Amino acid sequence: SCTCSFSAVSGPVASLLINGLAFDPAQPRRLWISGTGEGTLSAVYRSEDAGQSFTLVRPLDAAQDPAQHLLRGLALASDGRLHVLAGTGAQQDQPVVYTSSDGGQRFATTALQPLPDRVAAARSRLLGADARDGAVVYVALQGDSEHTLLRVDTARGVTTELLRTPGYLFEVKTDAARDRLLVATVQGIYQADGAGPLRRLGGLQQAQCLDLPDEDP
Repeated sequence: SCTCSFSAVSGPVASLLINGLAFDPAQPRRLWISGTGEGTLSAVYRSEDAGQSFTLVRPLDAAQDPAQHLLRGLALASDGRLHVLAGTGAQQDQPVVYTSSDGGQRFATTALQPLPDRVAAARSRLLGADARDGAVVYVALQGDSEHTLLRVDTARGVTTELLRTPGYLFEVKTDAARDRLLVATVQGIYQADGAGPLRRLGGLQQAQCLDLPDEDP
């Protein structure tokens, strides 16, 4: 049997409204979080002891700091790349993905362009990184009546619309072994094999989360 226990974190992250959390699969005790809090617009923190203590992430060049903007989540790729989604501009309505390959010392930026119509760019969420390609992340944009899934290739600077539905987009998972993308939505699960289009699967009327078994195809 297994006994689990929880304790409240302390220090500067205790008062943050957390909008992103990711463990490093290569270093299980390393944890990244992003959030907002009173007195600071946004912040990214790293823990090397599974959340016992946190260090504020500050790039060597302050101009590359994603925390200058309103953060909307983070994701860690399987190759260790850290992706942070931020809303930039006077109205915080230009989504930008900040990507670091060196633990947050330097960040490159990828502006999401072109942005789809009939959705609010200011209402963006980072759903996750692609397990098949560490440069690719998935971003959801929410409108009054439509929700859009974008594929963002940070290496090429290319944003592609993959899916538009009237229902909420909950989660994205990629199965590298099967070369497959899965999307959980209020209308059920969508699936794409390889570079093919997303198609809705039968059986479920709604799906809020996804879990992939660790087994060979």
